Amino acid sequence: MELDYEGLFAALHEAGVRYLVTGGVAVNFHGLPRMTFDVDLIVLFDRENLNKLTTLLTGLGYRPRPPVSAAGLADAATRDSWRRDKGMMAYTFLHPSQPMAEVDIMLDSPAPFEELMARRLDMPFGRTTVPLISRKDLIATKIDSPRQQDICDVAALEKLDAPNNLNNLNEPESGR
Repeated sequence: MELDYEGLFAALHEAGVRYLVTGGVAVNFHGLPRMTFDVDLIVLFDRENLNKLTTLLTGLGYRPRPPVSAAGLADAATRDSWRRDKGMMAYTFLHPSQPMAEVDIMLDSPAPFEELMARRLDMPFGRTTVPLISRKDLIATKIDSPRQQDICDVAALEKLDAPNNLNNLNEPESGR
């Protein structure tokens, strides 16, 4: 069984979760085909939004991977401790019957959530619309990463911004 991206995004939308798609799926949405299995999300870290998110994911059968409680996501000091002391970059939810179905909640972002939301792209996808991190912000999430895949993603994303690239998405310079 495979991860149903459209179903997941529609469920997030219907539940009123405030999120942005980032990571490899965002790279795909920005026009660069590459393999990825997980869905990386940047979310608004307030208790109400996190309750909606965790209730939805557990209702869909997902379970937390780390040996820490998802309740810690709502506390900035706890997230900082996870990053610093455990080396965590994301809080992962796995689906026990779908080995490739992972949802990663990113513990850090290149800017405050509302700023990222203001620059997002709303991408039609099947029966829903996906709030997608802007290309500039996506590059910012990957620019300092030592991972070879992120280095390749940045180089490819920057080429899309070249003035003579016909595949260049028309992103807003600032705001929506």
